[in-house]
Amino acid sequence: MKRALKRMAELKLEYIDPLRLLSVHTALLMRRSRPEISKISSYYQSQANEAHLQSLATQCSQLQCAPLAATILTRLPPRELRDYIYNFLWTADDGVVEKLDAAMSAHDAPTGLSSHAIASLDLPVPFFADATFVGRSFAEEAAMWYFRMLSCVEVDYRYVRGYLERSTFGPMLFIPSTVIRQLTITIEWLIHDGGGRLDYAALQDSMNSLLVLQDRREDLAIEVYLSRDLQFSRTLFHVLEAIKPVFHALEQKKSGTTIKVMGYQFFTPAWRHTSLPTTTTTPQGKKTHATVELLNYYFDAGTPEQWLAMKDKEIEAIPQAQRREKCQDVRIYQHLYRPCIIADILQILQTMRNNLADMHGVTCWKRLK
Repeated sequence: MKRALKRMAELKLEYIDPLRLLSVHTALLMRRSRPEISKISSYYQSQANEAHLQSLATQCSQLQCAPLAATILTRLPPRELRDYIYNFLWTADDGVVEKLDAAMSAHDAPTGLSSHAIASLDLPVPFFADATFVGRSFAEEAAMWYFRMLSCVEVDYRYVRGYLERSTFGPMLFIPSTVIRQLTITIEWLIHDGGGRLDYAALQDSMNSLLVLQDRREDLAIEVYLSRDLQFSRTLFHVLEAIKPVFHALEQKKSGTTIKVMGYQFFTPAWRHTSLPTTTTTPQGKKTHATVELLNYYFDAGTPEQWLAMKDKEIEAIPQAQRREKCQDVRIYQHLYRPCIIADILQILQTMRNNLADMHGVTCWKRLK
């Protein structure tokens, strides 16, 4: 109990709630009972009986963790009080949540993996959310707290279906898509990589997989982020057109699921362009700002041409003449031994029109061919 008091003092809590004190104390007991498999196996890693030691360490940890987890479930019936324990267990050690988020995002997954393979990848599940050590009930509640309150997963656009179809969490049957409150999808495309090639088939499949969420009654916020370089390529319109039918399907359903499509630093004028954090200050002493553009209006505009015309009207409607002029500012600077143009808003819009015309031209040529 003294350790719990000390921990709460470190958190600078002015009022010590007895129930919260009890939950912190219980969480500390649970952490003390965590498995020591890594320590034992690293010490005996050169021994032939390492597998036996792994099994022995697991059994010892089960003997310690399982009774304590059962006690928490039976002696602390209010779910809110147990949530204090789960939150403390997830956040007490730095990197636990971040490591699990990174594994679930699949950004580092080998290219070409199927959705089934992604859904079956092993995750770095901590011991207190592993049913092997704490039992299914405790592990399920701990997992639910992570997915509802702590997870900040940004799923790679190629593996959304695999993320939604996951049905296990460690050794336990558990479907994250039924409890998540937010789903963030990133669509990366970089000019300096030669443009690469967006996997349109995977993008289309990922968008279609979102339709399984349209009947959810609980609130779910879907956010799709497009990388900044996409606005300079005709790939942008291919991406937006792939998203459009699913966007309309989710919007028309009027369920608890909402969707936002955002462009990172889209239509960002020269005076506000940055690839640095918001708190960074430029050499000229001006603060930089990272911005996002809500692209939902694209799907209600009718055609891409009408959407671009709407953006023109937005600039014309700016009452301050100085700000309108800044939207036309173009600067050239040296970056990594090559000149780069920080395009103004009007120039970006013109580039989009050119790309749209090129896309239409290619489409017509394919039809004629």
